[in-house]
Amino acid sequence: MGDLPSEGLHDSIDEQAYHADPRSLSSTGAKTILTQGLRAFQWKREHPEHKAAFDLGSVVHALMLGVGDFEVIDADSWRTKDAKAAQQAAYDAGRTPILTKDHATAVDMRDAVLSNKLAEGIFSEGRPEVSAWAEDPETGILMRGRIDWLRDNAIVDVKTSAKPVDPMEWERTAWNFRYGLQAYWYSRLLELNGEPERPFLWVAISTSAPYEVYVHQASAEMLDKGREDAEDVLCQYGDALLTGKWPGLADADQIHLTGLPRWAR
Repeated sequence: MGDLPSEGLHDSIDEQAYHADPRSLSSTGAKTILTQGLRAFQWKREHPEHKAAFDLGSVVHALMLGVGDFEVIDADSWRTKDAKAAQQAAYDAGRTPILTKDHATAVDMRDAVLSNKLAEGIFSEGRPEVSAWAEDPETGILMRGRIDWLRDNAIVDVKTSAKPVDPMEWERTAWNFRYGLQAYWYSRLLELNGEPERPFLWVAISTSAPYEVYVHQASAEMLDKGREDAEDVLCQYGDALLTGKWPGLADADQIHLTGLPRWAR
């Protein structure tokens, strides 16, 4: 893995080494603690699992940002023995495997972004995949984040979504996936490293044709909620490190009454 930094903003940090950093807490880990509890976080950290559902998004990122290795597999699906072997070989080599047809979709999605005047301008200048570390002064916990695209005047995160990405639907998606926590987390990392404040933008791309592209900005209200969630998570995580106890979200002191669901009534 080599020595990873404990502060600052850094380009060209190996992605696998970044994700495997055992010293620090990422925004993804923070979201797991917030929504699933400390027990689930600890389990996932000790039993890392790759989800193939994320591979299309990873390849879209690579095509757009110019970083990240992937391998196009000439097969119709992953069902055959040869295709499964090629898929695993790519994973073992640190590359993202993608079927030919899905690669064509990823290219179409990339082109949709570049045909969007606003999105194209956003990616006209900046730095891709900027890794950041900083110590939270309140808890002493080392935070980390990996920013998709960093401009002098914006933090940019690329999101692919199977759901529509228009403003109304995106508001629901951002809430369900706690994107406000991630937005605050990255903003806080920049602040702790002496960087000036800048807006947080999502370039959201639909995974369904015609691959609509919208640019969204995190509101002050969303960032405030993200700060509250982050402070809660950092306290929970700090307590777990001190006590060695990693409780789940389940209530062990109460029997819960199960009634009829709303649709059944």
